[in-house]
Amino acid sequence: MIKLSFSIHRGAASVFEISKAPVEAALVRAYGVAPDDLTAFRGRLAMLQKGNLFGADQRPGKGHKVTYRPDHLHRLVFCCELAELGVAPREQLRLVAEFWDSRIRPIFAEAGTIDRLNAAAGDNDIALLLTDVSLMAGAWAGGTVPNINACPLGKLADKLKVGHTAQQRE
Repeated sequence: MIKLSFSIHRGAASVFEISKAPVEAALVRAYGVAPDDLTAFRGRLAMLQKGNLFGADQRPGKGHKVTYRPDHLHRLVFCCELAELGVAPREQLRLVAEFWDSRIRPIFAEAGTIDRLNAAAGDNDIALLLTDVSLMAGAWAGGTVPNINACPLGKLADKLKVGHTAQQRE
């Protein structure tokens, strides 16, 4: 069982914050990390954080305890999803640095507006689409710029048909 311990600060703006342990436990559970692989998984998360995943002011280190906010959780999930696709950590950090504010954060924000209590929410869930990704040669060349988009899950099949048809014409 995952115990959640978080705080919401009242003031000019309410902020959800959570400590490292429940975040790590949730990611381990969500990604099915085996006990023998925990050290490697924790190392990956630490490397991402030390690589400025959350920004220079949110780097873990001696005497600096990182607390996680929704934006941090979204960044971690995005990088874990990219890792599932075989994207190297360096490329994950580059994509976040270059496209977080302009393309990726708005997709997570839109996904956060879905009414989870509505029975039809499944078709309205937001699917993140990454196309034109070059994992091998692109990484050697300093990275490629993938097409980062999103659409409601119920429209995903149509979106993929359009992309496939456009590719065939080229």
